Amino acid sequence: MADSLSDPGRKRKRAEADLNALYARHLGRNSPEVERQEELLRDARAWAKAELKPTATEVRDVLELKERIAKKTWDEFVPKHPYHSYFQLRYREFEAALWEQGWPSLEDYAIRKLVTPASAYQAGAGTGEMTHGPSWEQLADQLESLKAMERLQARWYANIGSEDYGIWLIHPDGQRTLQVRATFSLIAAQIIEKLKIHPIPVPQSGQHSTHWADHCDIEENLARQAGRELDLSDAVPYGLETVDRDAVDPCTRAFLEMLRREDLAFQITANGTHVVNGQTYESVTGSIDDLCGAAAAHCKRRARDEIGARLASRLDNVGATPSSVDTVSGHAAASVLDLLQDGALGQPLPQDNDQSNGAMSDQLTEPSTEQDDGEAVAETASEDPDPDNQERANVRSVWLNQKLAQHSEWTSDTDIADNDGPVYNTIRRYRSGALSTRDLYVRRRLAKAFGCDIGSVPE
Repeated sequence: MADSLSDPGRKRKRAEADLNALYARHLGRNSPEVERQEELLRDARAWAKAELKPTATEVRDVLELKERIAKKTWDEFVPKHPYHSYFQLRYREFEAALWEQGWPSLEDYAIRKLVTPASAYQAGAGTGEMTHGPSWEQLADQLESLKAMERLQARWYANIGSEDYGIWLIHPDGQRTLQVRATFSLIAAQIIEKLKIHPIPVPQSGQHSTHWADHCDIEENLARQAGRELDLSDAVPYGLETVDRDAVDPCTRAFLEMLRREDLAFQITANGTHVVNGQTYESVTGSIDDLCGAAAAHCKRRARDEIGARLASRLDNVGATPSSVDTVSGHAAASVLDLLQDGALGQPLPQDNDQSNGAMSDQLTEPSTEQDDGEAVAETASEDPDPDNQERANVRSVWLNQKLAQHSEWTSDTDIADNDGPVYNTIRRYRSGALSTRDLYVRRRLAKAFGCDIGSVPE
């Protein structure tokens, strides 16, 4: 497929054929009507593209795949589109416009889906399992197709101190977006499988909210005072009850939690308080406004990292030097090797969320502090397993909580961030006990925020 798609002659002929087809659909109709019909067709192609992978495993050839995808799109997608009333194509016209037009066309994608090396399935023969899933590029393509169908948003609600047990909701919800959300959850499962991340179960009510039982007691008492009986013994907060109704599934939850900790797409949107039985509790909310877009960008970065690792490994294995680089590669290859030797290329990518504007400005205002100690500001979280992680997390959290208690006007980690400390997501990562090559920088920022010696900040 790569050779055919790189053929400029074929691409030019396809463009001419598509333009002639568009002119034919334009005959006898005004431009606004035609444009709405064309928008429906573009959306239909994006929807059908997301259906290619699950359907491709059930068919024998491209022709059968074409028939099934076209029929499914005609029956399930077209009637629900907002511009359905402007749609005037007969079925065969629609099938050709859907499948054969565009660059690359759905037919091009279908051929790539069906021509999958058998080795991908050999190790899982008899079990229905693949030895490897889709590539990062394929996952990014699927997410971008999904985004063309519906813009999903993830919203997060948590109580301070119980952020790991927050509630995730994906919007828009309801029957209309059921298939889109199900497809996203499948992609999320494939992503965490590739990253070897365990699914995270739906939290219990008491984990999310330590005062949930008190809240239910208050509601029951109010009902009794009004002459009604109300039993909330089995009640749970909205978002923690039934998977795929209000609660996200464990795989999606694991992926969203990773984005919350590591991706700039997640943003804190508000802080709040509420009072239960005279006790004030703090809460925090956040969101990922373009969920599919953020997930697609994450997959692209992973794909880039894999390519960079392969290139670096290839150079290491051959023991290449600038003078020994094959002349076919030219000066570009030599330049890449120079960068590798200088340490400017092939460095691990940042895993913390310190790359926000606030964190960047912190680094710009304190260049001498980092260099005076002879410490490089590395920007990568350690990927090695750490058996002491939980103990380290406990020590760090106890220290942070004690420091917060010494500042009566500070109530949460966001206050630390607002007073010259690291950004919020980095503080959460520090609390988790995870090691990072930026830990020295984080400890300096915490020492600055609390006005203490860096030696007192736990490593």
